[in-house]
Amino acid sequence: MKPLSYIEARKLIEKTKTRTSIDVTLCVSGTAEPLLPFIQGEIAKYGFSSKINFLPYGVLLQHLNGNVANDDNNEVWLIFPWDLIPTTDWRIGGGTLEVSLDSHIELATIQIDKICSRRPRNLVFVDAPIPPIGMDASNSEILRKFIKFYLSRVGAKIISGDVFSLQKYLITGFPFEGAALGLVAQNLMEHLANKDEPKKVLITDLDNTFWRGVAAEDGPSGIEMEPKGDGFKHYIYQNYLSQLQNLGVVIAAVTRNSDFIINEIFENSNPIFKKDQFAVIIASYEPKSAQIQEISDVMNLGLNSFVFVDDNVIEIHEVSSALPEVKSVHFSNNMEDFPSFINTLSSLFSRKDITKEDKDRTNKYKLMLSTLKSRKSASSDLSGFLRSLQMKLKIQNKTKNDCQRAIQLINKTNQFNANGVRISEEDFKLIIQGGGSVYTASHFDSSGDHGEILTLLVDSNKTVYSFVMSCRVFQRNIEHAFLNWFLSMPGHEGVKIKIKKTNKNEPFFNFLTELDIVLLNENEVLLNTCDVQKKLEKSLGLIEVIYESK
Repeated sequence: MKPLSYIEARKLIEKTKTRTSIDVTLCVSGTAEPLLPFIQGEIAKYGFSSKINFLPYGVLLQHLNGNVANDDNNEVWLIFPWDLIPTTDWRIGGGTLEVSLDSHIELATIQIDKICSRRPRNLVFVDAPIPPIGMDASNSEILRKFIKFYLSRVGAKIISGDVFSLQKYLITGFPFEGAALGLVAQNLMEHLANKDEPKKVLITDLDNTFWRGVAAEDGPSGIEMEPKGDGFKHYIYQNYLSQLQNLGVVIAAVTRNSDFIINEIFENSNPIFKKDQFAVIIASYEPKSAQIQEISDVMNLGLNSFVFVDDNVIEIHEVSSALPEVKSVHFSNNMEDFPSFINTLSSLFSRKDITKEDKDRTNKYKLMLSTLKSRKSASSDLSGFLRSLQMKLKIQNKTKNDCQRAIQLINKTNQFNANGVRISEEDFKLIIQGGGSVYTASHFDSSGDHGEILTLLVDSNKTVYSFVMSCRVFQRNIEHAFLNWFLSMPGHEGVKIKIKKTNKNEPFFNFLTELDIVLLNENEVLLNTCDVQKKLEKSLGLIEVIYESK
């Protein structure tokens, strides 16, 4: 990960001012205050504010020899060769030729062992140049190599001497080039923000993750999570969530659904992981990263404690881009990947001991999260990722073809559906016979063929009776690309759409709010063609549109 700039560090510090604070003691012999914003920024990256304590100038050795570390030690050590062997300090005249190499090695070993006995949270060594040692010119290089070898054995981080500035050190006591501060802070804080500690919260998606199927489209009868067939791995996953919860892991859900849809599933099915076992379920159509951030804020828990699980690679990318501190894990549809997936979760939540506090954690946070509402937020910019998918949308005029799939899609689709009205084959044919048209779209990307995913039925008066799209291709800008194409076709100016709000079609109305429309009455809107096309331009360049008229 790229080191922080000063501006990036300041922004992160401001963002985490009210969060849980970490106290850090930076043990360094020289002046270190210029590192402060970069260190605080590195800690803020993982969702924590911080209080940084510095040792008084020049007392590092007294601190090492005179103070005993306690069990709550939060020291970070930044050392140079002269912190181990004082006679190699440039500021006292450039060393001595009288002391043997073996004596220097022995002293360095003793000092390193003393530092390690304090159990520092991190130990960083700057491989700065040292003055000559003894009469043999090769002694300096031998000593440097030994120190690096010994420190590497005890797990210290070694930074190249390129970050060291002799001029600044001699004049001010501060040993670093300004451009190196971000890199130094990044190495210092590498282990401090508990990145290697067990995760505490698992945020799971529901559709095609917690259960097999899409709640809004398949309904309770179409959802699978029993120990058989396609539901088996979801059954195992739910069972594993129960085990994690018994270990003190907090389980929450974030799903692109409405509360109505989710309640319907839990009330009419029998998952082994019950609804009341979740600390919270956030059902909304807002970006999932915003909901995870909201949970983190309410719990007052750093984002580095969170794991996010989803089957949708776009959701994984959105959360990873917006919240890089959160560990995002893909729930694969391939059964052969499932053992690896469970093992990944196991390694993230692995712990040696389970305390009473661990077991009580869910109830504690459930109370804190009981009044939480979904957070509105702008979506992350996914254009680069979407472009990498190499998407193609093949649009076909199916007016003179078999329309069974088009009718099926209209009658099955709930979330992206203009009005929720089901249509019989007879009524469908009457609209076509009256001069209407039906268009369908199939979606392809680098992962394969997603099949026919969209249908639009329009009559001879340019009134759209049905406009539906499968939810499995949400967030890909497909609806934008299709409507942009549709309105660009001759004769499609002044198109009207029949609309009706249902308990399940909020995504369609969210899409409608992006467009320039005129509400003719409560069940019909008029599209301002040119203005709507301008709003849909963001899809250009993301999806290749191919039209087949026959």
